Amino acid sequence: MPSVRANQIWDYLPPVDHDNALSQLPKDDIWPTTPPRGDIFCNLSLLCHPLVSPLISKDWSGCPPMYLMTGELELLVDENMLVAVKAAKHGVTIVWEQYEAMPHAFPMAFPDLEISARCINGVGYFARECVESDVKSRATRVARATCKESPMQMSTNLTWEYALARMVNAQLRRINGYKNR
Repeated sequence: MPSVRANQIWDYLPPVDHDNALSQLPKDDIWPTTPPRGDIFCNLSLLCHPLVSPLISKDWSGCPPMYLMTGELELLVDENMLVAVKAAKHGVTIVWEQYEAMPHAFPMAFPDLEISARCINGVGYFARECVESDVKSRATRVARATCKESPMQMSTNLTWEYALARMVNAQLRRINGYKNR
């Protein structure tokens, strides 16, 4: 995905070509590494499973309202937008918030920033809205310095098929890297 490469210098997540990350995960009795653990959160055989990556889900019909917030500089901004657009096409109410100049998980990395407090409050506002009223789809960009909110388009030129092909390719590349080490 384009944001994975473009935003790599701003994010703390591992680089996209981290095939050798497998050797960094020690073997243990609690979580055996056969099949290999490709990431800290799952083994390689599960990288393209919808419970591991929401991006893989084919149909979002019937889901409750979704709150997606993303930093503009995080690796996953394209994936997040693709999930939001796909879910919206299936009739899911989407509340999208995109935070200017912020990396992945910025509220935890920079808890003293006003924009981090705004993001955390956004989660609470969304939860309250779900309980107390009828949630309406919307997309908002939040400015870094002022926390000023402005409406934005929730759209992408990327397709689910493109994303799936890239994920399957990466999964196979990493499995082959594991087998050939």
